[in-house]
Amino acid sequence: MENEDFSPVAIMGAGDLKLLRGMIKNYGILIGSRKWGGSTANSDWDYAFDNKYTKEIQELLTRNGVRYDALYGYEDENGEWKNTMNNVISMKFIIRNKIINLITYNSKGMKGFRDVNKCMKALENTPIAEHIGSDKFCRVALVELLIKKLVPENGESKSHLQMHIKEQAFNNN
Repeated sequence: MENEDFSPVAIMGAGDLKLLRGMIKNYGILIGSRKWGGSTANSDWDYAFDNKYTKEIQELLTRNGVRYDALYGYEDENGEWKNTMNNVISMKFIIRNKIINLITYNSKGMKGFRDVNKCMKALENTPIAEHIGSDKFCRVALVELLIKKLVPENGESKSHLQMHIKEQAFNNN
C-alpha cells in the first residue's frame, strides 16, 4: 500500500501515542525484516498482535483521525483469495512516518509466532542466516513454511476468505 493512501498522516496526542506504543509492546510480537534481518530505513514494522485488542486499537486510531486498512487476506495474481499468514485480520496504518502492520492472531496463533521467532533466532548463527537477511524471497519462503507448521489457522473458514472481504475504515470520509 502506498503512503499516499493514508495521507494526511495524523499526529497523535502524546497520551494516545504512549497508549498505542504500550499496547503494541504488551500485546504484539515484532516479526518480519525488522526482527529477522534484511530491513532498510524504509521497511515497515510488522507485529503479530493479539486479536483481543483489535477493537481498542481501531477505536484509538479513529479517535485520533488515523486512517487504516483492515484486510482479511489478499487476492493473488490469479484472483484467488489467500491468507498465508493464518491470521484473523491485518491492520495497516502510518504513525509518524512509520508504516505499522498489526497482523492479528488468537492466543494459539500468538504462541505459534513466538515459536516462529525462536526458530528464526536459532538460525542466526548458521550458514543460512546470510540468506535470511539478504534474500527476501528466501526469508518469506522460510517464514511461510514455519507459519504453516507452527501457527494454527484462526478459525477463518475458506468460504469467509473467498468472499473477498476487505474492510476499509477511514475516519472523516
